[in-house]
Amino acid sequence: MQRILTIFVYGLCGHALLAGEPAGNLVPNGTFEDGTGGWLNTWAVTGSHVTERAHSGTGSARLAHPENENSIWLLMLQDVPVGPLYQIETYVYRDRETIQARIGAHTNSPPYSRSSASEKVQKTGGWERLVTTIAARPNGEVWIHLHAEGQGTVWFDDVSLTIAKPVETRRAELTAVIESKTATAASKAQAYLDLGELTRSVDQDLKLAVAYYEKVPLHAPDNKTQCRLAWDAVAEASRSGKDYAAVTAAIRKKVARHSSADALEGAQDMARLAEALGEEAFHLQPDYAAALKRLEEALQLYEQATALCRQLDAQMHKGLMDILADRIVVTRYDINEYSQLQ
Repeated sequence: MQRILTIFVYGLCGHALLAGEPAGNLVPNGTFEDGTGGWLNTWAVTGSHVTERAHSGTGSARLAHPENENSIWLLMLQDVPVGPLYQIETYVYRDRETIQARIGAHTNSPPYSRSSASEKVQKTGGWERLVTTIAARPNGEVWIHLHAEGQGTVWFDDVSLTIAKPVETRRAELTAVIESKTATAASKAQAYLDLGELTRSVDQDLKLAVAYYEKVPLHAPDNKTQCRLAWDAVAEASRSGKDYAAVTAAIRKKVARHSSADALEGAQDMARLAEALGEEAFHLQPDYAAALKRLEEALQLYEQATALCRQLDAQMHKGLMDILADRIVVTRYDINEYSQLQ
């Protein structure tokens, strides 16, 4: 029997990386003494390794824009332990004010990611330190980007990723925000999100993590972004705990309360709910009557999502519509098999 496959693969990233808090710089070639190995120059290909200028040692990574360009040096770090707040820094030198530069970072661990960026460089004709912070997510990936935009030349050197706040410091600070009588509702909602992630990833306590996530809509019911993240996090934690009915319930709440029903977001959310229903149906076997009910709702949602994509812009959303068409075929097949097994 075919199982409903995932459209949006999230929540299946396994256990967090808990190898302990690392010591020192996690960037393997942040001084560029060994060239630009590990770094990828993307967008406009304007980068090179040079020895003409360095903050320390003899090498640096350069982005040279003879015209107005937008380009980055990109590095992906893997196996970054979850829990601490990390500081990312670099030293930047620009030759003129017509080019801007900064250091940024993002994480990829569906259903959502984090991103951060430093302030833009202010100094011209000298080295300046730029700093930002980020927390790793459960898949352990942190992407660092050295960004330049405009006309001119920028040099980057001494890139590092180190612990800014250990796990227990973060936990204490988040708890303080939650208990504060003066913190804003949005601040408390974010603290519950972050504390839930620490609890799930570091402590491996899925039940308590879900309890924290469910506090977010209570504190910030009108903050669509935070509420969507919270219900996705509930679904992610529930899937890790193999509570597939709770996964469906969480996504259903997100769709009902925080989804743009007449936009692409609505179609994507309907498809995610359909996916969760299909997953729940698979795990309800041999209760084929209950499973069939989930599959029939999933089919209806896939069809509604397809209709919405067609209404919005069939050509622009063709890729998603093709995936939905495949899911409709598979779901109908499963409905037919479940019907025969009742």
